[in-house]
Formats: sequence, C-alpha cells, structure tokens
Amino acid sequence: MRIKKRLWFTACGEGFGAFLSSLQKEGIPVNHFSKDGETAKGCISPKDYKKAARLAKKSGVTLKIFRKEGLVFFLYPYRKRFGLMGGGLVLLALLLFLQCFTWEIVIPGEHTLSDRQILTVLKDAGLSEGTFLPTADLNQITLKALQQLPGVSSLALNRIGSRIEVELREETPKPEIRDDAPTNIVAAKTGQILELRVFSGQAVVTEKAAVSQGDLIVSGVLEGADGNFIYRRSAATVLAKTLFEKTFSVSLSDTAREFTGETDCQKRVILFGQKIPLWFYSDPEENSLVQTETEPLTIFGIRLPIEIETTVISHYTETEIAFSEEEGVQMLEKAAAEYEADSLKDAQILSREIHANRQDDMLVMTIRYQCIEDIAFEVPLDTAFSSDS
Repeated sequence: MRIKKRLWFTACGEGFGAFLSSLQKEGIPVNHFSKDGETAKGCISPKDYKKAARLAKKSGVTLKIFRKEGLVFFLYPYRKRFGLMGGGLVLLALLLFLQCFTWEIVIPGEHTLSDRQILTVLKDAGLSEGTFLPTADLNQITLKALQQLPGVSSLALNRIGSRIEVELREETPKPEIRDDAPTNIVAAKTGQILELRVFSGQAVVTEKAAVSQGDLIVSGVLEGADGNFIYRRSAATVLAKTLFEKTFSVSLSDTAREFTGETDCQKRVILFGQKIPLWFYSDPEENSLVQTETEPLTIFGIRLPIEIETTVISHYTETEIAFSEEEGVQMLEKAAAEYEADSLKDAQILSREIHANRQDDMLVMTIRYQCIEDIAFEVPLDTAFSSDS
C-alpha cells in the first residue's frame, strides 16, 4: 500500500494542448502521463488538483478522477469505526513499546569463539534477548564483555532498532615459532629399512636393517670434534617394508525403522527465551522421532520478540533385518577401502592377504598388509614412543 497521496485522472477535450501548457506554466507536475487518441491519463498531487481542475475548465477539457492512492484515502472509509481505529492505535503503540526490548542478537562473520560463548558472556554482562534497552548501558556492557572474551581485541554493540549487532575483532595470532628442540627419529612401525635419507642428526642403523616399532633410527645427539655433545633436531625419510594386520567386523543383523504414518504436533510460544506450551502435552513415546522447527512471528513485516516452536513426533515400529554373508562381505570391503584411502594414502601397498570368518552373528575380516611406507616418527629426546592401537 502506498503511503504518499496521489490522484489518478483522465482528461478529454479539444483544448488538451492548452491545458498541458497551463499546467507546465503553473509548475504543476504530472506523473505517469500517457495519451490514447483524445483521452489522456496521469497522476497528480491532491494539493494541485483544484488548480488543475480550474485550468482544465478554462481550456475546455473535462477532468475526472478514477483512482485515489495513499494511506489517508485507505483509512478514510473507516473514520467512524472507532474500535478499529483504536485497535490500530493500540497495536501501533504496542509495536513501538516492544521496540524498547532486545528481540535479536546477531554475530556476523566467523570467529574462533562460538556464538554460544559470546552470548553467554553478554548475558552475564547484562545483555540478552528481552533486555529493556532504555535502561541498558551498552558502553558498560561492552567493557565488561571485552574483559571476559579471550583473544578479542575490540568489541562493539550496534543497536539497529530492537536488534543488537555484535561486531568483534579477534587478536592476530602470533606467528608460529619453529621449535628447534632436539629430537630423535624412531620407527612408527615394525619393518625392514629399504632407504634411509638423513637430513639432520646421526643415523644409528643402516639400510636393510630390521627395526621394531619404537626403535631408534636417527639420534639428535652428536659428538663434536672437541669431544662435547651437540644436540640437534633430527630430520629423515625412512622408507621401509612393513608387514601388519588390520581387522574389520560387521554385524549380520540390524534394526530398521518403519514409520506408521501417525504423527503428533505440539506447539509452544517462545517469549524472551521462555517456552510456553499451548496445550498439555505428554512426553514422546519410546519408538518416536522428534523434529522441532522454530519460526519467528511477524506483523506487517516487523519481527516480534515471539517465536512459535512446532514439534512433530513421528511414530515408528522397529523390524529386525538380516544380511547375507555376501552383503556382509561387501560392507567389509567398503570399510577396508575407506581405511586404505585414509590411513594408507601415502603408502605403496605391495600385497594383501585376506582371511574372513563368521563368529556367531558377526562377520570378521582380517587383512595382512605388506607395504612400503615412511616410518619416520619424530619424538623429543628421552621420550618413549607410544603407538595408537
């Protein structure tokens, strides 16, 4: 609906050219002008209409209004309906009053701190959804929150109507300082060394040597020409032939859900963070899927500090399903392929020995891998190696 007033008119007559000249001379603007034969139409401001009507009559042109636009014209038919007008005024006053509360706090951009952490600190400092803004000292809240937010160098709370936009800047991380502390290189896996390339440190084994997991390969302790010891950070590439096993297992039975089509719908009103149920609801049953959506309430495009939470509860039954051994083998092969793509992506797989057997309801597959891979693992001096089992 248009707020500003304007009148749409039609003009007919032989003196149309003289009429337009008169309007232009008097400085009366005509918008959206168009002409079809001896009839023309356009729109004019209501304050200029009386003068335009006199000029039309003087020029022998018939001027008629065929449409009125504007808020005043829209409300005029309801001028005697005091209840409607009063209700509108009350609603307008309510909307203006609600503008005094914080409806929404937004944190644009990506930050190391989570939105939940930032909102919790702001709440402790005195700002949250539902805060009465005329009594809230945003400057004081900013100072309190800045002291409690780690790694934040600047913070600003920008009020946009009833919404608060949090603008923060985190401290620039300090450049990572290279750790040159002395280290050793040990074997990450058991294997036979095929190629040993030492960039820093002293090798204590030779190529073709067999090493066990955790054995020292390159030492960071060197003896200088004067007989004193020098401590270095070790660096090396140790290509070795490794032999190890990996076990995968899968159950040949599972439970499948089958939805019955019966659903329950529960609605709640959320006002300033408090949930108010619209009816008495019971807790969901055991075999049910709960899905919740929240939608803000708006009036004339204005977002109110009220949200409607809708919870849909879908009921289902559980059915036991069984897989064949062929299907189980396919699932195991998929798991092995994912393991190789993740854990052995940098290794050259020479061979695989696969053994599968069934243990009760489980299908177990053990793969014996033979690979060529880099088994160098850097550890601080005097630190024992521990593997992830």
